[in-house]
Order: sequence, then C-alpha cells, then structure tokens
Amino acid sequence: MFTRPIASTTLIFCLPLACCFFLFLLGPLSASEYSSPQDLGRIQERALAGNPEYQYRLGLIYGEGKGVPRDPESAFYWFSKAAEQGHLESQVNLGAMYAMGVGVERNFMHAAHWYRMAAERGHPEAQNNLAILFEEGLGFAVDMEQAVLWYSRAAKQGHPEAQYNLAQLFLEGDVVAPDPQAALDLLIAAAEGGYVPAQYLAGYLLEQGHGVDQNPRRAAAFYMMAAERGSPPAQLNLGLMYLTGQGVSQENVLAYKWFVLALYQGVEQAAEAMHLAELQMTPGQIAEARRLAEQWVLQKQAE
Repeated sequence: MFTRPIASTTLIFCLPLACCFFLFLLGPLSASEYSSPQDLGRIQERALAGNPEYQYRLGLIYGEGKGVPRDPESAFYWFSKAAEQGHLESQVNLGAMYAMGVGVERNFMHAAHWYRMAAERGHPEAQNNLAILFEEGLGFAVDMEQAVLWYSRAAKQGHPEAQYNLAQLFLEGDVVAPDPQAALDLLIAAAEGGYVPAQYLAGYLLEQGHGVDQNPRRAAAFYMMAAERGSPPAQLNLGLMYLTGQGVSQENVLAYKWFVLALYQGVEQAAEAMHLAELQMTPGQIAEARRLAEQWVLQKQAE
C-alpha cells in the first residue's frame, strides 16, 4: 500500500494536506474592470436595486480593495445578497469566507451549505472544497464516500486540485481500491494544468515506479516543471538527477544550482547533497552554480 512518506536523505516527499480550500478564499477577484471610480457609483446603484450580478461585482471590489478600501465585511454582505438570489460564484465565495472566517466568524457548517449549493449546480471549485470538508470532517462527520464522489466530479471537469486530491486517495488505497496508474493519469492531468504539487508527485512516481513503469526522463521533466515554480523538494530531487545523470545529462553545475535553491528554502538534505557535489567540482564551477541560483531568484522576484 502506498503511503505519504516523510523526507529521506535522497528524496523529499512533503506535500500539503488536502485541506486547501483556503487557497480559493474570495474566488476570482479580478475586479479591476469593475472598479474604476466612474463605474463604482453605477455598480452600487444596481447592486442596491437588487441585481445579483452587480452585487457580486461589488463584493469583488470590496473583497480585493479595488478603488475602495478593502472591506471583507462589505464583501461578505454583497456576496450574501447575490448568493441568496442564486448567483453561483457568490455562493462559492460565501462558502470560502465562512470556511476561512474572512468578513464573518468562521463556520464550517455554513461553508458546507454554500459549497453544496454551488457543487450541486456543477461548480468544480465548490465540488473540490465540499469534498475537502467531507474528508476532513469540517461541517460534517467524516464521509470518505462523499469526498470521493465530489473529488471525482470536480476532477472530471479538469479541476487540478481535485485531480491531485483524488490521486492521493488512489495511491493510499484506504477508501478506494489502490490504483497507481489511475493516480498517475490524474496527476499528469493536474500537472499539465499547472498544479505544482501534482507536478512534483508525478515526477516522484515516475522516478520511483510506485506501481507504474519507471521513466526517469519523464520524471525529470515533471520535477523541472515544479522546480521552476519554486517547489523545494522538486528542486532537490531534480538536482540529484543532474548529479547522477538519471533521466538527464550529468551536470554538476546545474545539480548544485538546484541544491542551493532547495537549501535556501529550508530543505536540510540539500546541504548534504551540496557537499557530495562539491567533491566533484572546481571552485569555478561552484561559483558559476551559485551565480545561476542567484540569477534564478532575481528573475522570480522580478516576475
């Protein structure tokens, strides 16, 4: 049976728990097109007249603080008005605010109510978040059958986090029959959708061959995706692949670069890996690797 292993001296497997609904928080707060000063009065007028779309837009404006001071309580008020009229995104945002205690006292039962309302209407984010509540026993008793049901519905719609969460259940094999290949398929879909934990985990499975065919070259490609997005364990494991020439050409300078970046983010095993690499490197190569690591950090800070 596959379990979530802890970090070892050669590989890191430290992934977040499934309870990630807080990442959604207020939902798609791209309110800039709604928040110019000349538009705000018109939006407020229509929201006060009871138009749910404009109530939602006003909630976004207050939630993000576009053109007005950020005001979570007002955001909650307007999302509530819209959600009660059946506005789908407002229902999801209201669930997230109750789940996080943003603009309102935290209440998982109320969060579950609004997530379910939106989930039953097919909203994939709400389906994933509802599944998390069932898995974690927040607002409900733990119910893994319901968790699997809602993860599956969201995953079928291409929701990357749901694909990742469902994949972990297939790997653990406690509530569904273990199926590493199905898990890998889900992880690859989530990885290609840009979900960094899935990129790392797909790389790990392909490197180690946990119930799937080992494919070091493909593993390195997924590690690279996650490493470039700043995943410390992926940076360490990618560095190890460069150090040993597994799945990639053997490149001590690139290996050391990734070790430096992983250590910078607190991965203690990277220090030992750096020492091993230094035994095979010249001072000039070490300096070049550090320069590349610094350049990478500066590029990310500028993005």
